[in-house]
Amino acid sequence: MRFLRQVTLLAVIASLSVVVGGAGTSVAAAAVIPDVAPDAPTVLYYPQTHHAVGGAFLKYWTNNGGLTRFGFPVTEEMSIKDNTGKMITVQFFERVRMEYHPENAGTPYEVLLGQLGRELAGNRTDQPFQAVPENTKTQLNDDGALYFPETKHTLANGFRLYWQANGGLPIYGYPLSQEFTERNADDGNSYTVQYFERARFEWHPEINGGSVLIGLMGKASAQTIKANFAPRDQGTLTEWTPNMFQKWIEVNLSQQTLYAHIGNNVVFTTLVSTGTAAHPTPPGDYNVFEKLTKDDMTNGKAGDDDYYNLPDVPWVMYFIGGGYAIHGTYWHHNFGHVMSHGCVNAPTDAAESLYNWAPMGTRVVVHN
Repeated sequence: MRFLRQVTLLAVIASLSVVVGGAGTSVAAAAVIPDVAPDAPTVLYYPQTHHAVGGAFLKYWTNNGGLTRFGFPVTEEMSIKDNTGKMITVQFFERVRMEYHPENAGTPYEVLLGQLGRELAGNRTDQPFQAVPENTKTQLNDDGALYFPETKHTLANGFRLYWQANGGLPIYGYPLSQEFTERNADDGNSYTVQYFERARFEWHPEINGGSVLIGLMGKASAQTIKANFAPRDQGTLTEWTPNMFQKWIEVNLSQQTLYAHIGNNVVFTTLVSTGTAAHPTPPGDYNVFEKLTKDDMTNGKAGDDDYYNLPDVPWVMYFIGGGYAIHGTYWHHNFGHVMSHGCVNAPTDAAESLYNWAPMGTRVVVHN
């Protein structure tokens, strides 16, 4: 039970249809919201490192976390031998190596991340890489600590939260070590780290009071194989900009309408129900900081004017502390009119679509 979480939720559907791409095209509720804006270029040039990314690699980079998760490209596409001796197409980014697998075309596994954590950890047998028993997780001061029998390691606290919120097993793989302190070859400082099959997590206390970063393992791996880092000319390629693929949500209070954007393009539009005059939805610029497939919401005591008790509220995305969220709504269908205690009410199917589309950290702009 989440006590005193207000129900200010985001209505993401007008009746049973939405408008996609701002072109007036009506689609069924719970439609998949596009991850790439219409007419987006298929190859982009990154002036920061003077390399280009296109095709399946660009699609994967865009749809799975972009700059924060993978970093900039440090090479062009190239062919290398995998661990079986087979030639595969890869591209190195600051933090990862992407691998193209044509045998998986049309599936989520067309592009896979190389197991750089396993490769760069090698055959380490020092204490952090030694197997631990399952009861170790009870010693980690984290009720949600995880144990992975596949590798016999635990995952807890800040690293666990980051792993779960940013892709989990498909992106980072299993943990290969416990947390430990290691010197960073890039800046000479020592950080708390943990190795995974496809990444190394680093805790940087100097960033925003503490932040998890992904180690620059892609760059290190490319250096190990003496990959070609030679820059590429931009030519006629479109230049990547930070907001080009940025997903963000706009809530217009005066119109009781929600817009989902990618960069400057609207890709999803619907009526919403926001807070009443007595319980307004606060205008401002926020970010999604917690996502829950279901949450129990209650306020006040039974008999009070402000009392409510709503079990299993679906597809919840909190964006302001104090209980303000975008979520599904099963107790009314009066979208387009103020109804809530400050949240943004959405029909359940629409909220599910938005929940699946918007990653943690998605910007939410609320205005009159």
